[in-house]
Amino acid sequence: MTSPVEIIKLVEAATLQIRQRSSIKPKVALVLGSGLNILEEGVDGDRIPYHLLPGFHVPTVSGHSGDLILATIESTPVMIFSGRPHLYEGTEPWRLGLLPRVAKAMGASAFLVTNAAGGIPGQGMNTGDLMRISDHINLQGTNPLVGSHDNQLGARFPDMGRAYHRDAGRLLDSVANDLKIPLKSGIYVGVLGPTYETPAEVRMYGFMGGHAIGMSTVGEVAVANQVGLHVAGISCISNLAGGNEGADVLHHSEVKEVVAAAGDNIRQLIRAALPGLSNLAS
Repeated sequence: MTSPVEIIKLVEAATLQIRQRSSIKPKVALVLGSGLNILEEGVDGDRIPYHLLPGFHVPTVSGHSGDLILATIESTPVMIFSGRPHLYEGTEPWRLGLLPRVAKAMGASAFLVTNAAGGIPGQGMNTGDLMRISDHINLQGTNPLVGSHDNQLGARFPDMGRAYHRDAGRLLDSVANDLKIPLKSGIYVGVLGPTYETPAEVRMYGFMGGHAIGMSTVGEVAVANQVGLHVAGISCISNLAGGNEGADVLHHSEVKEVVAAAGDNIRQLIRAALPGLSNLAS
């Protein structure tokens, strides 16, 4: 297991590499989920492949390009993580936290996570919907903060009572309303994967209060809270959760197709929200 000192050194080394390749000082960090690399289209900025950043996992999943992009969008300096590590790829849990740690070290104050997720039947989500994440349930069986600790990493026991910043949520709702973009809200259930869920699991997640199911996000959000970033999250409901009677077999390619179809809405929403996210109060 990597020690706190080693994690701190990796963050410092990655930050140094970024600053040598870009003069942009980001205020908002954006993590793109499966198929959501469409959000980087048309963005003119400094692109740094993950393999040049110490400690970064190069994604193996289709729809994750594995680049860090620094750019100015809507007069807001941003850093875009195009792709993320997943536990089901064999990634060590601590490595999930490098994205928010590097974002914080680069000066970002807001951390916006996106993902593709399966909607839980009966919970009001439909394919193609956008869902603001109001809270989450971590069922991945681990946490990136497990292990030895150093106070330089943040609090040993971060408070997750407001894991998703309330003002950030209100901002996303307001921007969506102004743009007339439907934006629902709900609880994201983070599971390990890589198998899609069984019918019994889907029912259980619904009984627990979940609205959507995915295989990412919760680890990043835990670390983002530890380092003091203002977190917001948006799920694109790419399918109804697996195993429903009469449903077709789920394929990752179809997930990406649905996300691409919702691309214009999520792109407009995020771009319009960036200035507000960069100015959130503590």
